[in-house]
Amino acid sequence: MTRTQTLGWSIFLLIVGGGIVAYVLQRIPPTTPDGQRNLPVIVLFILALVSLSTGLGALGALALHKRWPALGGQRRYTPSKPEIALRQGLLLGLSLAAVAIFALLRTLDITFILVTFLLLGLVEAYLQNRQTR
Repeated sequence: MTRTQTLGWSIFLLIVGGGIVAYVLQRIPPTTPDGQRNLPVIVLFILALVSLSTGLGALGALALHKRWPALGGQRRYTPSKPEIALRQGLLLGLSLAAVAIFALLRTLDITFILVTFLLLGLVEAYLQNRQTR
């Protein structure tokens, strides 16, 4: 995947996710008329939040990898692969979705936030250091 393709996917995810999040927040109530949670709307909001944060995270990772290629798992003077930025953006999106789900279930604590980001950081470190076959 080239840098331009990664940039295009990142912008696409950012626009789609941002549009859906804005629409859900402005037009659709999170509860049904009888006071129950509207589960399809909440799931749509969380998926759009993942898309939005994946796009933002991938754009940020692309910018950081240009300056510091080691963040993408590469040596000092070799350019990093652009698809790594997209993967890192997806991991950021999944971590924010986990935090949103914990908040929705009213179990959000600083411990859950730290452990969630730590686990996804470990997943990224594993994916960068595994042997290619």
